[in-house]
Amino acid sequence: MSDARADEDWEYWMKYSFNARVNEKVALFIKPQFRWRDDFNEFYFHRTWAGATLKVLKWLDVAPQYSYKTSKHSGNHWPPENFLALDLIPKIALFDLKVSDRNRVMYGLDDYVWTYRNRIKIARPFKKALWGHGLTPFIADEGFYNDKAHEFYENRAEFGFGTKIIKNIELELSYIFRSKEKKDKWIKSHILCSLLKFKF
Repeated sequence: MSDARADEDWEYWMKYSFNARVNEKVALFIKPQFRWRDDFNEFYFHRTWAGATLKVLKWLDVAPQYSYKTSKHSGNHWPPENFLALDLIPKIALFDLKVSDRNRVMYGLDDYVWTYRNRIKIARPFKKALWGHGLTPFIADEGFYNDKAHEFYENRAEFGFGTKIIKNIELELSYIFRSKEKKDKWIKSHILCSLLKFKF
Protein backbone atom coordinates (compact mmCIF):
# COMPACT_ATOMS: atom_id res chain seq x y z
CA MET A 1 0.00 0.00 0.00
CA SER A 2 1.41 3.42 -0.96
CA ASP A 3 2.21 6.11 1.61
CA ALA A 4 -0.61 8.26 0.23
CA ARG A 5 -3.12 5.48 0.81
CA ALA A 6 -1.60 4.56 4.16
CA ASP A 7 -2.00 8.06 5.62
CA GLU A 8 -5.27 8.34 7.55
CA ASP A 9 -5.98 4.66 6.88
CA TRP A 10 -8.36 2.67 9.10
CA GLU A 11 -7.15 -0.66 10.48
CA TYR A 12 -8.51 -3.46 12.64
CA TRP A 13 -6.25 -5.29 15.11
CA MET A 14 -7.51 -8.55 16.60
CA LYS A 15 -5.61 -9.77 19.66
CA TYR A 16 -5.88 -12.79 21.94
CA SER A 17 -4.23 -13.55 25.27
CA PHE A 18 -4.08 -17.05 26.78
CA ASN A 19 -2.72 -17.10 30.34
CA ALA A 20 -2.08 -20.21 32.45
CA ARG A 21 -1.12 -19.61 36.06
CA VAL A 22 1.61 -21.94 37.37
CA ASN A 23 1.59 -20.56 40.92
CA GLU A 24 1.03 -17.23 42.67
CA LYS A 25 4.14 -15.68 41.12
CA VAL A 26 4.44 -17.31 37.68
CA ALA A 27 2.06 -17.37 34.70
CA LEU A 28 2.70 -18.62 31.16
CA PHE A 29 1.19 -16.85 28.16
CA ILE A 30 0.66 -17.00 24.42
CA LYS A 31 -0.59 -13.84 22.65
CA PRO A 32 -1.49 -14.06 18.93
CA GLN A 33 -2.23 -10.86 16.99
CA PHE A 34 -3.73 -10.28 13.53
CA ARG A 35 -4.07 -6.99 11.61
CA TRP A 36 -6.07 -5.70 8.63
CA ARG A 37 -5.40 -2.39 6.83
CA ASP A 38 -6.71 -0.46 3.79
CA ASP A 39 -10.02 0.31 5.56
CA PHE A 40 -10.16 -3.24 7.02
CA ASN A 41 -9.89 -4.91 3.58
CA GLU A 42 -6.33 -6.30 3.52
CA PHE A 43 -4.89 -8.81 5.99
CA TYR A 44 -1.22 -7.89 6.31
CA PHE A 45 0.28 -8.80 9.70
CA HIS A 46 0.57 -11.65 12.19
CA ARG A 47 2.58 -11.81 15.39
CA THR A 48 2.62 -14.24 18.31
CA TRP A 49 4.24 -13.59 21.68
CA ALA A 50 5.07 -16.49 24.02
CA GLY A 51 6.66 -16.26 27.44
CA ALA A 52 6.16 -16.01 31.18
CA THR A 53 5.10 -13.28 33.60
CA LEU A 54 7.02 -13.29 36.89
CA LYS A 55 5.72 -11.31 39.87
CA VAL A 56 9.09 -10.27 41.28
CA LEU A 57 7.65 -7.75 43.74
CA LYS A 58 4.13 -6.75 44.71
CA TRP A 59 4.45 -3.73 42.42
CA LEU A 60 6.74 -5.17 39.70
CA ASP A 61 6.20 -7.78 36.96
CA VAL A 62 8.97 -9.09 34.70
CA ALA A 63 8.15 -10.92 31.46
CA PRO A 64 10.81 -12.61 29.30
CA GLN A 65 9.35 -13.66 25.94
CA TYR A 66 9.86 -14.67 22.33
CA SER A 67 8.00 -13.25 19.33
CA TYR A 68 7.40 -14.61 15.83
CA LYS A 69 6.23 -12.04 13.29
CA THR A 70 5.35 -12.04 9.60
CA SER A 71 3.95 -9.20 7.50
CA LYS A 72 2.95 -8.70 3.90
CA HIS A 73 5.56 -7.16 1.58
CA SER A 74 5.43 -6.37 -2.13
CA GLY A 75 4.79 -9.36 -4.37
CA ASN A 76 2.74 -11.00 -1.60
CA HIS A 77 5.98 -11.95 0.14
CA TRP A 78 5.71 -12.77 3.88
CA PRO A 79 9.24 -12.85 5.38
CA PRO A 80 9.44 -14.22 8.94
CA GLU A 81 11.04 -12.23 11.76
CA ASN A 82 12.07 -13.42 15.22
CA PHE A 83 12.55 -11.39 18.39
CA LEU A 84 13.56 -11.79 22.02
CA ALA A 85 12.05 -9.32 24.49
CA LEU A 86 11.98 -8.45 28.17
CA ASP A 87 9.22 -6.44 29.87
CA LEU A 88 9.68 -4.56 33.14
CA ILE A 89 6.27 -3.41 34.38
CA PRO A 90 6.00 -1.38 37.59
CA LYS A 91 2.41 -0.91 38.81
CA ILE A 92 0.91 1.44 41.37
CA ALA A 93 -2.54 2.27 42.73
CA LEU A 94 -3.29 5.99 42.87
CA PHE A 95 -6.59 6.63 44.65
CA ASP A 96 -9.10 4.73 42.44
CA LEU A 97 -6.71 4.58 39.49
CA LYS A 98 -4.43 1.74 38.42
CA VAL A 99 -1.24 2.91 36.71
CA SER A 100 1.24 0.68 34.87
CA ASP A 101 4.44 1.57 33.01
CA ARG A 102 5.51 -1.20 30.63
CA ASN A 103 9.15 -0.94 29.55
CA ARG A 104 9.91 -3.41 26.74
CA VAL A 105 13.36 -4.06 25.30
CA MET A 106 13.35 -6.10 22.07
CA TYR A 107 16.18 -7.60 20.03
CA GLY A 108 15.67 -8.64 16.41
CA LEU A 109 17.33 -12.00 15.75
CA ASP A 110 17.19 -11.37 11.99
CA ASP A 111 18.13 -7.68 11.66
CA TYR A 112 20.11 -7.34 14.95
CA VAL A 113 18.24 -4.16 15.90
CA TRP A 114 17.46 -3.16 19.48
CA THR A 115 14.05 -1.56 20.09
CA TYR A 116 12.71 0.09 23.23
CA ARG A 117 8.96 0.53 23.79
CA ASN A 118 7.38 2.41 26.68
CA ARG A 119 3.63 2.14 27.36
CA ILE A 120 1.97 4.02 30.21
CA LYS A 121 -1.59 2.97 30.99
CA ILE A 122 -4.07 4.53 33.42
CA ALA A 123 -7.26 2.60 34.22
CA ARG A 124 -10.25 3.23 36.48
CA PRO A 125 -12.15 0.04 37.43
CA PHE A 126 -15.87 0.14 38.20
CA LYS A 127 -16.37 -3.33 39.67
CA LYS A 128 -20.16 -3.20 40.04
CA ALA A 129 -20.92 -1.79 36.58
CA LEU A 130 -22.65 -3.82 33.84
CA TRP A 131 -24.64 -5.93 36.31
CA GLY A 132 -21.56 -7.03 38.20
CA HIS A 133 -19.38 -7.86 35.18
CA GLY A 134 -17.36 -4.71 35.80
CA LEU A 135 -16.19 -1.94 33.48
CA THR A 136 -12.66 -0.53 33.29
CA PRO A 137 -12.13 2.54 31.08
CA PHE A 138 -8.47 3.29 30.31
CA ILE A 139 -6.13 5.57 28.43
CA ALA A 140 -2.61 4.66 27.29
CA ASP A 141 0.31 6.03 25.32
CA GLU A 142 3.22 4.07 23.83
CA GLY A 143 6.42 5.37 22.24
CA PHE A 144 8.94 3.41 20.12
CA TYR A 145 12.71 3.92 19.81
CA ASN A 146 15.35 1.78 18.12
CA ASP A 147 19.12 1.96 17.67
CA LYS A 148 18.76 1.94 13.87
CA ALA A 149 16.72 5.13 13.65
CA HIS A 150 18.35 6.61 16.78
CA GLU A 151 15.12 8.40 17.55
CA PHE A 152 11.51 7.84 18.54
CA TYR A 153 9.83 6.75 15.32
CA GLU A 154 6.31 5.71 16.37
CA ASN A 155 3.65 6.71 18.89
CA ARG A 156 0.30 5.12 19.78
CA ALA A 157 -2.33 7.03 21.79
CA GLU A 158 -5.15 4.74 22.94
CA PHE A 159 -8.38 4.83 24.86
CA GLY A 160 -10.94 2.12 25.50
CA PHE A 161 -12.55 -0.10 28.11
CA GLY A 162 -12.44 -3.65 29.40
CA THR A 163 -15.08 -5.90 30.92
CA LYS A 164 -15.45 -9.46 32.19
CA ILE A 165 -17.66 -11.68 30.01
CA ILE A 166 -17.59 -14.72 32.30
CA LYS A 167 -15.31 -15.76 35.16
CA ASN A 168 -12.20 -16.56 33.07
CA ILE A 169 -12.82 -14.51 29.91
CA GLU A 170 -12.37 -10.76 29.53
CA LEU A 171 -12.89 -8.42 26.57
CA GLU A 172 -11.10 -5.16 25.82
CA LEU A 173 -12.15 -2.75 23.06
CA SER A 174 -10.15 0.35 22.13
CA TYR A 175 -9.28 3.00 19.58
CA ILE A 176 -5.63 3.76 18.75
CA PHE A 177 -4.29 6.82 16.95
CA ARG A 178 -0.92 5.81 15.53
CA SER A 179 1.76 8.13 14.14
CA LYS A 180 4.74 6.44 12.46
CA GLU A 181 7.69 8.05 10.74
CA LYS A 182 8.46 6.82 7.24
CA LYS A 183 10.90 8.55 4.89
CA ASP A 184 10.88 11.73 7.02
CA LYS A 185 7.08 11.85 6.95
CA TRP A 186 4.72 10.99 9.77
CA ILE A 187 2.03 8.57 8.57
CA LYS A 188 -1.15 8.61 10.65
CA SER A 189 -3.63 5.76 11.02
CA HIS A 190 -6.80 5.01 12.98
CA ILE A 191 -7.03 1.59 14.58
CA LEU A 192 -9.96 -0.29 16.08
CA CYS A 193 -8.66 -2.96 18.42
CA SER A 194 -10.19 -5.95 20.22
CA LEU A 195 -8.44 -8.05 22.85
CA LEU A 196 -9.97 -11.28 24.17
CA LYS A 197 -8.30 -12.61 27.33
CA PHE A 198 -8.56 -16.22 28.52
CA LYS A 199 -7.29 -17.10 32.00
CA PHE A 200 -6.75 -20.66 33.19
